[in-house]
Amino acid sequence: MTRNGDLFPVRDRQAENAIVFIHGFNGHPHTWGRFPDLLSIDPELRDWDIWHFGYKSVEFHTPLTTNHTHIGEIALYLSLGLHSELSHSKRIALIASSSGGLIAQRALLDSTELLNRLSHLFLFATPSAGFAHWTRVVPLGLVPFIADTDPRGKFILKLRKDWNDRFGPDEVPFFFRTIAATEDSQIAIDSTLIPFPERYRDRAAGRHISVIQPESNQADCFKIVKKGLLSQEQQNLKTNTFDVFLSYHSPDLDEVKKISFGLRALGLVPWFDKEQLQPGRLWQTALSEEIAKAKTAAVFVGKSGIGPWQDQEQRWALEQFAQRGSSVIPVLLPDATAVPNLPESLEKFTWVDFRTNHPDPMKQLYWGITGKRLA
Repeated sequence: MTRNGDLFPVRDRQAENAIVFIHGFNGHPHTWGRFPDLLSIDPELRDWDIWHFGYKSVEFHTPLTTNHTHIGEIALYLSLGLHSELSHSKRIALIASSSGGLIAQRALLDSTELLNRLSHLFLFATPSAGFAHWTRVVPLGLVPFIADTDPRGKFILKLRKDWNDRFGPDEVPFFFRTIAATEDSQIAIDSTLIPFPERYRDRAAGRHISVIQPESNQADCFKIVKKGLLSQEQQNLKTNTFDVFLSYHSPDLDEVKKISFGLRALGLVPWFDKEQLQPGRLWQTALSEEIAKAKTAAVFVGKSGIGPWQDQEQRWALEQFAQRGSSVIPVLLPDATAVPNLPESLEKFTWVDFRTNHPDPMKQLYWGITGKRLA
C-alpha cells in the first residue's frame, strides 16, 4: 500500500458495478472484518465487484512516521484510483467508515467523473460536522489529517458549504445513507446525522468500530447496505426501466436537473436525456423508444415555453397515453409566466406548479407519477 492510497480487489470480475470500502484515519482494510466477505457470498449481490481503498493510517504513538497528508489529497488519490482501476465500472458504491466518509465526500465533490458514476454512498459513523475530541488532544499542526477534522476548521466548513451548494437540502442524485452507531463513544451522533436531511439518516447497533464488523447477514450494517444496493431505483436502472420521461426545452435544463435530483431522492428513476442518451446513437430514435415504454411523462414549461422537439415529444407521449392510459403531467417551472400559455394538447391535464410551495410541488409531482400521495 502506498502512503497516500491504493485500490486492491476482494473480488474483481470486471463487472459494471463496484463496491469500494474506505476505512477511517486509524484503521486498515481489515477493520471491516467480515463485511466484504459477507457481501461477496450473497447471491443477490453477485453482479458487484468488491474493492478496498487503503491509505497509510494515522499513528499517534509514532508521529514522525504517521500520515502527514491532508484529507483532500487522499480524496484525490481515491478519484485517480477509481479512474484507473475501475474505468469499466458504470456504477460505483462507496462504503466509508469514520473519517473515510470525509474522504468520500471530498472526492465526489471534486470529481465530476466520480459523481456521474456514483450510485450509492454509505457513511458509517462519519464526523461530517467535524470531530472535536482529537483536535483537543493532538496539536493541530502535528497531523494535518487531524487538523482537517476540526469542526471550525477550513476543511469541514468548506466541505459542508460545497455539499450544500452542490446538492441543496434534498437533491442528491444517488442512493445515500449516513448511519450513526447507537453506542458510539468516539463520534457524536449529531456530527454523523445533523448535516443531512432526515430522509438520509439511519442508525445501526454497535460501537464506533463494531458497527462495521457484521457477524452475519442479519447485522444492521449489512442489511442497510444490501437493502440500498437492491433498492427499486437501482433495479430500474439495471433493467433500463424508468418511472417518468422528462420533456423540457433546453433553456430550462438547470431547473429540470434540480427536479430530476429531487425525484431520485424520493426513490424514483427519471429518464433524463443528459444521463441516459447513449453517445453515437440517433437521439430522436432514442427519445421515441423511451416514450413508448415510459410509465409516465412530465412536460416542463418555463418562461421560454415549449421547444420544437419538445412539441414532438408531447405528441408521442399523448399517443401512448391514449393507447395505454399512462399519465402526461404538465409541470410549470418557477419562471413560467403568471398566465401560462400551455399548448392545447396539455390544457386538459392537471398541472404541477413549481411557482408555489403550497401544495408542495415535488410531492404533487410524485403523486402524479406514482399514484401515491406522500405524507
